[in-house]
Amino acid sequence: MFFLGSNLTFQLFKGFITEKRLFLRRNSNRKSYKLLFFGSDRIALSSFKKVNEFRKQEKLIDRLDLVITKTSKIKTEIEKYAQKEEIKTILWPLQSLQMAEYDLGLIVAFGHLIKKDLLAKFPLGMVNVHPSLLPRWRGAAPIIYTLMHGDTTTGVTLMKIQPDIFDVGEIISQKRVDIPKDVKLPELTTQLSEIGAEMLVYCIRNLPNSIEDTQPQSNEGVTYAKKINKNISEVRWSEMSAEGVYNLYRAVYGKTITKCSTLKDIDRPNKKLMLHVQCDLYADLLLNNQ
Repeated sequence: MFFLGSNLTFQLFKGFITEKRLFLRRNSNRKSYKLLFFGSDRIALSSFKKVNEFRKQEKLIDRLDLVITKTSKIKTEIEKYAQKEEIKTILWPLQSLQMAEYDLGLIVAFGHLIKKDLLAKFPLGMVNVHPSLLPRWRGAAPIIYTLMHGDTTTGVTLMKIQPDIFDVGEIISQKRVDIPKDVKLPELTTQLSEIGAEMLVYCIRNLPNSIEDTQPQSNEGVTYAKKINKNISEVRWSEMSAEGVYNLYRAVYGKTITKCSTLKDIDRPNKKLMLHVQCDLYADLLLNNQ
């Protein structure tokens, strides 16, 4: 009995030492990475902050720079944050990027097509955070279309970038999110931004394995969330149900005011008269009459 017990203890100890050696070997061989972040809006800022915090806490990110698009003299929130953190900003389009100057590109709400020659300069490619469960709602405004169409579930997709086309890359990971019937654009945007940021950091922490096990997107269930304009907020009384009007209100809340045609417009469509109604007031009236 003593022999058996001693042998078992020895085997357990040997297993522990083996696992520790493997762990140390894996971590001693882990390299640090040079990352280039492409992003512009609120979703991008959340991910950029989280990646930068991870950079300061651990030693896996050797370099982190930011690509910005300059459309005005006013600095964006993400640009202000980069300046505060002393992170280098690079103006788009990239004119002098060298081959393998960065290991991996991170793209979050950037809005510009990535060409093949640019993608080829990143040894590990590029990954993109997209706030929908692809292939549903490919395109520029997935959260708005999600709410406008009354979807009850959505999520975040982390995918590899394919050159010369938006939102068709292989899927690295996805996380599903239930949508409460009363949630509006700002709250859902914040929630998906935070989830996407966590997914991105997890991907970086587990490089390069995290970007090797990917799945192609399905050819079924493909929908498109094209870029919006101010006309998206128009309420078409003769075509929309009460639920449809409320979903539109949730989708554009905080972004624009809802444009409502009067009943006279329905009877006389050739005479267009638009009545502007504040979103929150309109929603209260709608809910009280359901």
